[in-house]
Amino acid sequence: MSNTSSQNVTEQTPENNNTPKPKRRFWRKVRMSVLVFLVLFVVFFVWLISTNSGLRFAVLQLPKLGKTHITTRTLSGSIL
Repeated sequence: MSNTSSQNVTEQTPENNNTPKPKRRFWRKVRMSVLVFLVLFVVFFVWLISTNSGLRFAVLQLPKLGKTHITTRTLSGSIL
């Protein structure tokens, strides 16, 4: 009799208790997406302020922000 009762207990418990619930899975994906976005933003910002090509990109984007006309002969250096 104890043999059948132990089988019933094992059948009722899930095989893998470590499987994430759907809500946890969703929030894990949200956290990972936010983390990836923040890392990409930091990498872009560092590139923008510390490289010569970042300086050129920033200067070329200024006319798109408003009624600005910029004329440059040469650009070198960085924003920092």
